[in-house]
Amino acid sequence: MIHELDIETLTKLIVQKINQLGDREIVLQNPTDKSVFPCTVVRTPMERQRINEETTPIYTRFSVSIEEWAKSQYDCMAQSNRTAVKLREYNFKKVSNDISIYDEITKKYRLISNYEVNYNGLTNSFEIIK
Repeated sequence: MIHELDIETLTKLIVQKINQLGDREIVLQNPTDKSVFPCTVVRTPMERQRINEETTPIYTRFSVSIEEWAKSQYDCMAQSNRTAVKLREYNFKKVSNDISIYDEITKKYRLISNYEVNYNGLTNSFEIIK
């Protein structure tokens, strides 16, 4: 049986996994000056599918940007490291250099990281990117 994983379910899995850390708010959109900090923004994942003859995705590569927001760049770096370690439990791999930005509205820093993982619909599992 082939299992299909959609971006809504994947996003919920990511949020659930990061929530296990218990050290920040998890949101799906940019925080405002009234938001609770530190926080993590999980962006909508992108997907690239390889399909079989019946047009069922058998193999999907997911990419997701995750932003860590905190009062200092060092706090963002520490948060990002904890996120990366936690997401490795699902075989997510950080695939880019982090980008640090200071936000004038919230007066906080954010660190943007990109992660990727392969999902195998035949085995219903996340596979390591080599």
